Amino acid sequence: LATCQVAGIAALLVQKKPTLTPQAIRHALMNSSTDVLDGRTAFGDRATPGNDLATGAGLANALNAWNSVT
Repeated sequence: LATCQVAGIAALLVQKKPTLTPQAIRHALMNSSTDVLDGRTAFGDRATPGNDLATGAGLANALNAWNSVT
């Protein structure tokens, strides 16, 4: 499910600015996500502020990503 959401957000970003590179899209997605601060994986990895093994970069946030592209 997350892959579909991220692909959809990436398509919106390209629609807004067709010259975006894959690296720029990744940067926009990673830096605009909503951080998840609570939880853990089945292996015991805990969520912490910022990028972590439990939640990665967090929840994809389409509005933040859209607003970050100029």
